[in-house]
Amino acid sequence: MVRMIALVVVILCAAAMGLAQPATNAQVVPVPGLQLPTQPGVMYLATRNVSPGVVLCVTPGGVMPVFTRPANNLTSFAFGRIPKGLQAEAGMMSLVFCNGISQKSIWRAVSPINEALLLTVRDYVREVAFGPRGGLYFSHSTGAAADGRIMGLTGGPPALYTKIELAKIDGFWAGNFAFAPGDRLFVSNGNVEGAKIWKYTPGGVPDPTVVFKDTGSILGFWFLNNENFLYTNGSSKVLKGHIGGSGPDGVAYENEKYKFCDVVVR
Repeated sequence: MVRMIALVVVILCAAAMGLAQPATNAQVVPVPGLQLPTQPGVMYLATRNVSPGVVLCVTPGGVMPVFTRPANNLTSFAFGRIPKGLQAEAGMMSLVFCNGISQKSIWRAVSPINEALLLTVRDYVREVAFGPRGGLYFSHSTGAAADGRIMGLTGGPPALYTKIELAKIDGFWAGNFAFAPGDRLFVSNGNVEGAKIWKYTPGGVPDPTVVFKDTGSILGFWFLNNENFLYTNGSSKVLKGHIGGSGPDGVAYENEKYKFCDVVVR
């Protein structure tokens, strides 16, 4: 069963979430090598239960893959411009991704079925996102075993952006994080029951504050504005939430064929 709670192109972000509707002639920046919708407000999803991994695009006409890996999973992805110092042209708009299950690298999509390596590091890369200073950020985590890290690439080699102290976020972090407008950092506990989203100041001072609670997991999440966000929990649903909330406000999209782990609206 596939259920669209609200049309995803424009309507999901504008009507369902109470945002101002974009101008009808507005277009997003193209991604070389990929054929993507040009209108803003389109939902993209990653799923853990499909291998090779895919990035899916949801439109009123249905769901379709816009990128499929040659092999291995894909658990987190982001759209943005490549910073200097990576194995690609600086400033190139790209779809970048990682496999948080079993790989220690970040790639970019160069066609609907081909990828190019951007970076390999010593530890598993759990999540990727673009954020402050136009940089590419990624996380390392071990669940409950040790404090985690978010690293940043802003024109030089990877540098520590912030440590994620487990003692300040209920003792567990699977590496999930997102930036809200204004480059405000938020982290979620991840694949653990009773997960929360925390506002996390780089450096951990002042202490993180809980801004959202759920009885289940909170995996990849995406801010639509300063208050409203979408989130995944490893189920067939993409859920809606808001700062200060407890549990989902509703379902943005559902497809029983998939188990979603990340969401981006572009």
